[in-house]
Parts: sequence; structure tokens; C-alpha cells
Amino acid sequence: MACRIAGKAFRQGMQIYLQTQSVEQAKLLDSMLWSTPKASFLPHAIYPADGVSPDRLHVLVGHCDPPENWNEFLISLTEEVPQSAARFSRVADLIGGDAQQKQSGRLRFRSYRENGIEPTTHKI
Repeated sequence: MACRIAGKAFRQGMQIYLQTQSVEQAKLLDSMLWSTPKASFLPHAIYPADGVSPDRLHVLVGHCDPPENWNEFLISLTEEVPQSAARFSRVADLIGGDAQQKQSGRLRFRSYRENGIEPTTHKI
């Protein structure tokens, strides 16, 4: 789902940061982005490991805070609200289907609200 959302945002010309929970998850997502059909390929890099300047790309994948000048679209795959979430114009916080993931998602939902961000939910 994160790849599909990123693809749509990329086609709209947005700058996207996909924040993962761990290095391993970032590598898995990187692999998934490389294996998408060529028609929807997203030029991207792992941040900060790939050594590519973030200024040259529109899509970064990382497990740490994004570069300071990145503030357009955050796709969060983390268990807690990323510290940088409030600076982004848009945030997609993906919640899995098992009970633990749903509970974690509810806590993040409350945290967003407490920080003045009014979430909109979409069931997929």
C-alpha cells in the first residue's frame, strides 16, 4: 500500500519521505520499490545510506528523521508518530490489520489530534 500511495503522490509531483521502523524494513521497502512494474517505477534512494543527494530525488526511504528541507508528504510505517510529522503538509500513517497494529494506530491517532493534526481515516 505504501508503494501505491507513494506512486500516486510522485505522479502528482510531490516530494515523498517513507519513514520505516527499522533499517531492515527500509531495505525491504526499497526492494519493493525497485521491483514495481516499470510503468510505475519510482526513482528513490535509502536515506542516508545510499549517498545520493536528497536534492536530486523526490522519493526517499529511511528509518531516521528525514532531511530538514523535506516537508511535503510523509508516509509513516512506524509504531509511533515520527518527530518530524508536524512539519509535513501531508501525512499518511499506515495501520496494519492485526490487533496490536490497530492498537498502536489508535494511540498514534490520538497523538496526532493532541498535536493539532486532525486525521482523516480511509479503510482500504
